[in-house]
Amino acid sequence: MEIKLICIGKTDSKNIKEIVETYLKRINRYVKFSLEIIYGLRFNFNEKKQSIEGGKRIFFFIGGSFAYSEEIYKELEELISLSKMAFSHQIIRLLFCVQL
Repeated sequence: MEIKLICIGKTDSKNIKEIVETYLKRINRYVKFSLEIIYGLRFNFNEKKQSIEGGKRIFFFIGGSFAYSEEIYKELEELISLSKMAFSHQIIRLLFCVQL
């Protein structure tokens, strides 16, 4: 199984980057896990859907400051929330890795 976390925009904080990288190494001991940074909303959902047939890959998406457009939400099969509280998109990357 492969898990991929896809995020919009870079993380400005060096400290958050370092901690996320530490968790990436830890998680990869147990399951193939990667983090992909995309800039803007250039993302092809159909391409990703084709690559996950057979249930071997799971994709998680973290939006940027302005989340995603309604068009993108319509393409997703399921939505989950890590918390009812509001967090910056940068800190959510770390929170996701810790919870995974």
